[in-house]
Amino acid sequence: MARWLFLIAGCGGGEPTAPPDPGCTDASLTWSNAGDPFVTAWCAPCHSAGLTGARRLGAPAGLDFDTLAQVQANAERIGVRAVPADATMPPASAAPAADRARFGAWLDCGAPGVEEPAEAPCAGESVGGWVASTDGVPCPAVTEIAGTLIADVAVADGYACLCTVDELVVTGAAEVTLSGVTALGGLDLSGATGLSRLHLPAVAVLDALVAEDLPALAVVALPELDAVGTVRLAALPVLTDLRLDRLTVVTGDLLLRDAPSLVSLAPLEALEQVGGDVVLTHLGIAGDPLLRRLVSVGGSLELSAHLDWVALDGLDRLALVGGDLLLHDNPVLAALSGPDGPTEVGGDVVVAGNPALPVGAVSDWQAGLTVQGEIRVEP
Repeated sequence: MARWLFLIAGCGGGEPTAPPDPGCTDASLTWSNAGDPFVTAWCAPCHSAGLTGARRLGAPAGLDFDTLAQVQANAERIGVRAVPADATMPPASAAPAADRARFGAWLDCGAPGVEEPAEAPCAGESVGGWVASTDGVPCPAVTEIAGTLIADVAVADGYACLCTVDELVVTGAAEVTLSGVTALGGLDLSGATGLSRLHLPAVAVLDALVAEDLPALAVVALPELDAVGTVRLAALPVLTDLRLDRLTVVTGDLLLRDAPSLVSLAPLEALEQVGGDVVLTHLGIAGDPLLRRLVSVGGSLELSAHLDWVALDGLDRLALVGGDLLLHDNPVLAALSGPDGPTEVGGDVVVAGNPALPVGAVSDWQAGLTVQGEIRVEP
């Protein structure tokens, strides 16, 4: 990457007119059109002064990227960690290649730009409902939809003014991005057969995240979601990008089923508590750490039908499974490094249909479990 010249923004005025770094290939890139969008989506979910303790997901205290000046001061560090093909930040998964390339090109130009004054959020009109295909674009006047927003066509840039939506119903839209919505009541994707991308980057709390039988859905991104009632993602054959990096509590069930293109559960690394069942079945995972911060599951825990899963690595902090613990039909699973223990299981433990799993590995794994019901181990 080229040498970076850090241009510290002054007060007022437009974008800087200083000569760009000699390695700059696109002088049109600025903080507002290249730097800020990337940092907001991929860095600020951990590196923000408004986050403390576990919500920083390991980001060092004080290393915050809320402003242009903070990003400029750490530009070289950010570039090394977030831009290359083998990027290590964010830790759950690197940003898309096109986003990294654009952000890296902005850094190569010296990270230019000015801080734009923040606009007062949600200062506009409230309407009872809105249909994207017939009502046009609500901005800039409308900031709250006190009824239902029906996304019959793509919803993206023209809806950035929205702060609150009572219910989002996706029907014919291929892409839904609501960058400003922090409060979302209901989410209905039952008719969203053409939806390929759902991006709600500011929503922190949601009643339920349910997406089932959606053949085109490849991206589900709610990086600020902290708590949710139910997560049910099922029959999503092309889902590759799942961003739930801050999700710590699911009060109901967590079900991920029949998503063979989903190769990592790293986006669920912050998860600590599930009140209902956890069902993970027929995913594309192979061996990355599994739910390392999960402490308790109120219902049953099922890990099944993972065709490429070779090693159970994770569940390090799991202390309680209220129901059954089911580990079955994983044809190449060959190693278990389960909870540090002791882990209490309120129901049965069933290990079956894992032909590559050595008997000794199962015995060692079971040693860390306190089981109230039966233990069944079958070939």
